[in-house]
Amino acid sequence: MKRKFSVIFGLCLAYSSIAQNVTQLRIDTADLNMLIELAVEKSYTIKQNDLEIDRLVKEKDFTKNTWLEMFSVSGNLNELSLKQTLGTTTTQQNQQNLFFPRYNFGVRFTIGSITDIKHQKYLFSRDIDMLREEEKILETELRKEVKLAYYNYLILKEKYTIKKSFLELATATFNTTEKRFLEGDVQLEEFYAARETYSNFTLALLEAEEEFLTSKVNLESLVGTSIDQLGLNSSLVPDGRN
Repeated sequence: MKRKFSVIFGLCLAYSSIAQNVTQLRIDTADLNMLIELAVEKSYTIKQNDLEIDRLVKEKDFTKNTWLEMFSVSGNLNELSLKQTLGTTTTQQNQQNLFFPRYNFGVRFTIGSITDIKHQKYLFSRDIDMLREEEKILETELRKEVKLAYYNYLILKEKYTIKKSFLELATATFNTTEKRFLEGDVQLEEFYAARETYSNFTLALLEAEEEFLTSKVNLESLVGTSIDQLGLNSSLVPDGRN
């Protein structure tokens, strides 16, 4: 029992030493901003929002030109006046033109259309402003989501690295203990303790790897590209380093 306790205690000291080497999260601002920009560019919702804003802006610009439709021009030639003009003197023509003009010309202006156009422009401006505010909210939420996903990715990555170091140490301890057991230098109980520790850290590493890979896939789904190709500089660093 004492041998088992000594094996576990020795391993715990070694694992504690490894864990204490990495305790501080250092985030590279350029990395985070790059990830956020990639996520915004990839976001289907934001793309659809931008398309809708562009459509409304064009509709609003088109409405500005519809004021021309408020005007209508009409004209016609007076057939009776033309017939009577033939074979008459200048004085007679002037008298005829007074009562029977040769042509008619008119302009019609629809006042009610001004109100309609102003109202349409107001509605377009209102909808555009609402969509732009909505896009700001979307980008803020996406920024928060990317930041949390990135933090989680870094922490779980480091957790996986530490668990891997633990397993390497447990493996070395188990191999040494197994060799000494076969040589008769250690008791069966101590051998079982080393093997149990090795098995536990193997399972712990598998769990840590699963969590890390899940966080990586989640982050990549947000930014739309492989994290490994970005050359990120953020990491967990020992205390006292910046």
